[in-house]
Amino acid sequence: MNAQAVTPAEIAQVLAAISQETAPEVLQLAYKLTTAAIWNHPGGEKTLEWEIASAIFGLTRSVVATAPGMTVDSIANGAITAFNQIGLLEDTRLIPELTECSRQLLRAVDIRGKIDKLVVTGLLNTLAKFDPQLLAKMVEEDLETNGQILPIANQQALVVAISHNQGYSSPLLDLMLAHPRVSEETKSRILQQRHL
Repeated sequence: MNAQAVTPAEIAQVLAAISQETAPEVLQLAYKLTTAAIWNHPGGEKTLEWEIASAIFGLTRSVVATAPGMTVDSIANGAITAFNQIGLLEDTRLIPELTECSRQLLRAVDIRGKIDKLVVTGLLNTLAKFDPQLLAKMVEEDLETNGQILPIANQQALVVAISHNQGYSSPLLDLMLAHPRVSEETKSRILQQRHL
């Protein structure tokens, strides 16, 4: 089937159907389809229609809220990769929901061994361009949620994003250093970078 012949409305319908599925391999296809929709847009330029974006954001919220942890883990790489592509479009209509879904996913998944940290920090840096308070919100609200501390790899991705955005002397890193539950590994990394 010619990708050019598929309309955004048809892609959104497929995503809506996929969102009713529970099999991780089917859910993973939704993110591949979203990335393909950006790269193979009928108009010839990279863009994403609101209806497709809205469908993938809805799917992500539903999976994070209701699916077992193993399912959330299995979609994490595809989701973050697709979100990174959406972020690179720099479409201000999509950024608020993209930001919220990215934060939900990063609270729910340990990225270690599943997602390239560079992709995560790239996404966070892109989103921080549009919301200068994003990294502060993540330190204040996402670092520890409902008694759960972010996994070490996620903490470190946040450290790298903050350092790229504000430098290693950022007060946000001071907050992380002062947090009693942030891992010693993460704190050591901050302190090492400050002494380079």
